[in-house]
Amino acid sequence: MKKKIYVLGSIFASLLLVITIAVTLLTSSKVEHKDKDKMLEASSLTMQCYEEIKKYKIEHNIPLASQDKYESYMIGEWLSPLNTTEGEVDAKNTSVNPNFAALYISYFSTLGLKEGDNIVTMFSGSFPCLNISCLAACKVYGLNPYVMASIGASSYGANNVDF
Repeated sequence: MKKKIYVLGSIFASLLLVITIAVTLLTSSKVEHKDKDKMLEASSLTMQCYEEIKKYKIEHNIPLASQDKYESYMIGEWLSPLNTTEGEVDAKNTSVNPNFAALYISYFSTLGLKEGDNIVTMFSGSFPCLNISCLAACKVYGLNPYVMASIGASSYGANNVDF
């Protein structure tokens, strides 16, 4: 008897799941963000910055960090004289995504910022990619950033003493 109840319960749950997915797919719509073009431009600018840094590092024989899984040249070393704390390499590799610049554009829009507005940003050497994404988004959005920056960095951040 218990087995029959479990089977019926599983069938009911599966049916409910299928109905929920069908309703979601049939009623959802795609809405583009009003700042889509700015988002794309900021992401593209961020990628251009990454490429310039990569080019510089290659030209000056600054080696690719062993933990840089995307070969971006944006990941630092595990340990250097500039380290402040231990960092998480997966977080650093995630931050290499240039679409974080689009996220900043979304934040600026949500906050109601306008071209010519001044903003204060706090940058950490631990996440240089996020710093670059923020600056690219500021440029595209027409904001004037005032930057407070740390000198050190956690593991895998901007901790290469030769750069």
